[in-house]
Amino acid sequence: MLRPLLIKRGLNFRKMFTGIVKTTGKVEKIRRFSSAWDFYIIPEDKLSFNIGDSFSINGVCLTLKKCEGKALVFNATQATLKISNLAKLK
Repeated sequence: MLRPLLIKRGLNFRKMFTGIVKTTGKVEKIRRFSSAWDFYIIPEDKLSFNIGDSFSINGVCLTLKKCEGKALVFNATQATLKISNLAKLK
């Protein structure tokens, strides 16, 4: 059985993405700000998610910022957008 990797951050242990795909999703909308973009993604499967969980979005590790309706909201900074393919999502 595969288990999530744990990385030590301060005194807390946080789960790290292990490469196991649990679901896929579709981009519902993108809110563009000068310093970052928020991606609203609707997962195809109903699974339990927690704020702060890490997800691989197009190979980029992003942290779940909030849940809004059925959408999961992730934030990507301009630095992340410049070095990834996230800016090409529609």
